Amino acid sequence: MRAVARSLLVLIVAGVAVAAPTAVSEAAFAGGSRLLFYHTQQSIAHPAAGPGTASTVIGVTNNNPETAVNVRVQVFNGQSCASAGPFTFPLAGRQTVRLLVSDLASPALFPEGWVDVWAVDGGGVPIRWDQLSGKATLIDFGGSPIAVATYPAAALFSDRAGDQGTPIPDLSNDNTRAPLISSVEFWGHGGPNGVGTRLAVLPVSVTPGTAPQSEAPLIQFHGQAGGPPALTATNAPGCMVAAPLAVLHPNFAASFPASGGLGGGGSIDARFGEGSTNKGVVGLLLEYGSTVAGIVATPLQSFVGPTLASHE
Repeated sequence: MRAVARSLLVLIVAGVAVAAPTAVSEAAFAGGSRLLFYHTQQSIAHPAAGPGTASTVIGVTNNNPETAVNVRVQVFNGQSCASAGPFTFPLAGRQTVRLLVSDLASPALFPEGWVDVWAVDGGGVPIRWDQLSGKATLIDFGGSPIAVATYPAAALFSDRAGDQGTPIPDLSNDNTRAPLISSVEFWGHGGPNGVGTRLAVLPVSVTPGTAPQSEAPLIQFHGQAGGPPALTATNAPGCMVAAPLAVLHPNFAASFPASGGLGGGGSIDARFGEGSTNKGVVGLLLEYGSTVAGIVATPLQSFVGPTLASHE
């Protein structure tokens, strides 16, 4: 842990806003009763490096100034859906807990995936506590120099603004959903900075601490000029999609040439088809350069307004 702490001084690259729930206006000023964090314990900037070449630290804050709350933490493997936990942590008013994922789950068994955090009562039942916030810090020491990225948790609102501290009776309530459609811009691969990417898309399970139903989110690639998608990825159903953009479609390189300039790249959207048994999608695009020591982590952004209906 001491080596990880020292590496935090090297570089911090800030991500942008959390993809927020779309269903309720209360979410605009609330935190979340449930937080989802991407984690990796394997190098992003140097993909050939093995497990244990990266660390992820998650921080969770109880933003209530006076009242304590218990949170449960479950670590998931993004490929097998295996999990470690749950672990329970008490948080006093305004307390922050910082957890090293490798202290909870072995890098060899959990090289990449997500961490599920949610508020519970004394009996372990999920409760309304829309006062949790958090961020993760990824330390990638698979090569030299060390690279670091910081990004916020995806915060899911409870089913109502009132009655904080009471059980959520219906975890499938629309107010508890993650975004139904999310989008993010991406830079062109290669170029003078040697830009590379990794996209992580997580279907959100109905019940905290459980893996989502096996599903393949629809992922579409759009050029900068707009219009219909240039490519649509076809992924096998699973509990998480995590791969470089160039791996998600065999024609990626032809459709998005590796210029690395301002005219390269475009945008991605991720969503579910009809009949999904999960409740939305969250995710993260990791971009890095082979000639610079940095990773930029950009959460997928929720679609809002009338565009949502047109994509369902």
